[in-house]
Amino acid sequence: MMKATQKVHDMGQSIWLDNITRTLLTSGTLQRYIQEFAVTGLTSNPTIFDHAIRNSTDYDDAIRQKVQEGKSRETVFFELALEDLRQAADLFRPIHDQSNGVDGWVSPVSPELAHYAARTIDAAKKLHEQASTGTKDPQAADTLYVSALASPSTINTMPEATLNAFADHGELGESLPIHERGCDQMLTEFSRAGIDIDVLAARLQEEGAAAFVKSWSGLMHCIASRSQELKSVQMS
Repeated sequence: MMKATQKVHDMGQSIWLDNITRTLLTSGTLQRYIQEFAVTGLTSNPTIFDHAIRNSTDYDDAIRQKVQEGKSRETVFFELALEDLRQAADLFRPIHDQSNGVDGWVSPVSPELAHYAARTIDAAKKLHEQASTGTKDPQAADTLYVSALASPSTINTMPEATLNAFADHGELGESLPIHERGCDQMLTEFSRAGIDIDVLAARLQEEGAAAFVKSWSGLMHCIASRSQELKSVQMS
């Protein structure tokens, strides 16, 4: 029986996993999601990495080594993240090629750059350079794909639990007609009720960015405290 996730994919909806952990990669789970659940991309954020580092020992050896080398918390994070994201990008490479770059992306950047488009793009380019495989073969692209613009296809990011639940017992209703005007009518009614959609959208974006900046600060603190714990254990 075709899973609901595959049906969504066949309707033209891209599904990206909103999660990444080292165990997800090393256990073969992400590969299974790609093959069985039609997952075609992946996003990450500070909260996800904070949870992964705080609730597992998968990163302890790498953190210990990087801290001993005198690297900053932010450098430690990006190196850890890139180690994971290189592996994820390699798994998505066939999808990236087959879709001509529409799908098969992975994406990490600092949320502190949310209001600075040019700096965000510059940071993405630097991350791309850091993630390079170093190959000289012009037919073999780097393993981390970074784009300055959003993919033209419709993307839906799903937490891992949601992905599994939807694949297992999700049901699809009818898709909205391409030229459906119901949304425009609903927005007009909001406006008549005194709701300023532009102000509301701006507020939601601001609150979302602020939440991720808070998560970023928590992640930096998590790396620092984990480093200290590992150092204490090593000295005892």
